[in-house]
Amino acid sequence: MQEVQIRECLMENYKNKEKEIYQILDKNFSPHFLKVKDVSYQHKNHSGFNAKETSHVEIEIKSDKLGKISRIEAHREINKALDGLWREGIHSIKINL
Repeated sequence: MQEVQIRECLMENYKNKEKEIYQILDKNFSPHFLKVKDVSYQHKNHSGFNAKETSHVEIEIKSDKLGKISRIEAHREINKALDGLWREGIHSIKINL
């Protein structure tokens, strides 16, 4: 129960796209640590930048499920889980395992 409350508290500071990513990864990998950060602002001088949209994301995730496979395979699994977001404006995802 306390873990759920902590996760909900952490998610209060997330924007909608960050929450969506968090929920997808939480559901698919049951991580014991998960942090999703919108870093789109770092690309504000790039062509097509829109400050109202999340386009670049950093993910830090620690999961027993991902820990049992190679780093490359873990990245593939995360990208597969987030596949639909690529069509919704996500341009870049940095993953730290």
